[in-house]
Amino acid sequence: MRIQIDVAPRHAPGILAGMVHTNLLEIREAHRNGRLTLGAFPVLSGIGAGRIIYVEADPSEDWKTWSKLQQDGGGDCEDLVPAVAAELIWNKILTDVVAYQSGTSPDGSPLWHVVLRYRPRAGAAWVYGDPSRMAGMR
Repeated sequence: MRIQIDVAPRHAPGILAGMVHTNLLEIREAHRNGRLTLGAFPVLSGIGAGRIIYVEADPSEDWKTWSKLQQDGGGDCEDLVPAVAAELIWNKILTDVVAYQSGTSPDGSPLWHVVLRYRPRAGAAWVYGDPSRMAGMR
C-alpha cells in the first residue's frame, strides 16, 4: 500500500510515532515467525556493521518501514530513527522520537532532522542519539 500525505512540520511527531508503531508491528510479526528474538537489534547492528547506511533524503520523501530499510540497506533520518526506536522499544528501552529544525535550505524553506532520545536503564537521564550520524551522515 502506498500513502501520500502532506503534513505541516509541527505535526511530524505524530507521523513519526505512527512509523514507530508500524515498525513495532513488523518486529512483532518477525518475532512470531521466528525471524527475530528479544535482544536482537537488526537495524542498529546493521548500522554499526555498515550494512545499513545513511542515504541523503529522497525528493519524494518515501518513508521506509523496518523491513524495507533492511532490504534496501539504507535510508534517511525519518527512515532510520523510527526503525531504531522500534527496536529499542521492543527490547524494553524507553525511547522517543524527536524532530527539530536543523537549518534552512538555499530556497529559504526550513530543514528538519529526526533523532531519538532514550533512557539506557530505569531512572537514568535521557540520552540523545542520532542513527543517521552513526550510519554515515555528515
